[in-house]
Parts: sequence; C-alpha cells; structure tokens
Amino acid sequence: MAQRAEGNPTVTRTAPALSPVPDGGLYLGGGGGYASAGNAHDGGNGAQVGYTMGSLVIDRHLFWRIGAWLSGEWNDQFREADADFAIRLCFGARIDLYRSPSRKVRVIANLAFAHMHEAPTSTWIAHPLESALGSSDFGLHHRFGAELGGGLLLTPWIDSRNWMARRTRVLVRASAQWMPDDHGRQWYLSMLTSVGVGL
Repeated sequence: MAQRAEGNPTVTRTAPALSPVPDGGLYLGGGGGYASAGNAHDGGNGAQVGYTMGSLVIDRHLFWRIGAWLSGEWNDQFREADADFAIRLCFGARIDLYRSPSRKVRVIANLAFAHMHEAPTSTWIAHPLESALGSSDFGLHHRFGAELGGGLLLTPWIDSRNWMARRTRVLVRASAQWMPDDHGRQWYLSMLTSVGVGL
C-alpha cells in the first residue's frame, strides 16, 4: 500500500523558456586601415596611406541566414599635406556563413553597394553644410563602388535572463571597398571592432 508523505509537498517550477535573440542588430564601431592604388588625383604615385574610421551598422533579418545590411562609415586619411575626409554609405546583404548551436558565435559576410563623398579636410571645414549635402561646387567628389566584408560576431551572454546582457554583442570585422574612378585611391582596406545590440 502506498503511503502519503507527511508535510508540505515540494512544487517544482520550471522557468519560462527564453525567447530567441534576433539575428539582426545595431552596431557602433571604430578602427582603421589603409588606402592604396593611387591615380591622377593622388599624383599618380600609388602610395598607400593610413586612416582612422568609424561606422554605424544596421542589420535587419530577412529570411533564413540572410539580412539587409546598411552601414554609414567615415574615414580620415593621414597625409602630410591636406588630408582627405570621406563619408560612405553602404547597403546590401549579410549572410551567416557559420553559427554555433547556441548562436554565441557567428561568422558573417556582407556584400554591398557603396557611395562615398570624399574631399580634402579643408573643403569640409570651409564648406561643412554644402559638403554634408553633397555639393560638388567646392571640390567634393561623389564616388561609387562596392564593399565586401567578413567578421566574427560574438553574443557571449545569450543564455542570460537579463534582457540587455543576452543581446549585447561584439563584432570584429574586416572590409574592403573598391572605388573604380579617378577621384581618389581605389582600394580601402579596414579592420573595425564594434559593440552592439541584437534587434
């Protein structure tokens, strides 16, 4: 005969399941790189020049492992004479090449169309509003090309029950931009480290 246990019964409660963290995100980063393949605009010397840069990336999930990629970037070149300053907008697609079962680790790649406004720093200082609006009257160049990038995306606290912690991410990304015209250096190679949040 089964006996009933004395005292208060122990009730086991299961914690609610965590909702999935979105694949897309918003990332703010900084880094640097160098530009090469000079042409007539640079005196035809083909010399490489270093630069610092920053970026703001918006990545929105579309389907499967693919997302829409939009990034705004700026770079400031190191030159003895009047340095070039550029603002670039890239839009295209992102794909996950690899993701761990927990999604703490993802390897991503992006391919995007790029449009860049580039001018000497003195032009931006003397005509900030006109340059920001894209006026070419004072030496600003409109440049078109493409960007190819790849990187490592880490979401280390994805198992946390803290909403913010589990969405916090670090993105380490390398990218190459190609600008096939005669208004500046044609190759821009960079490395950026970004911190962001899954959205």
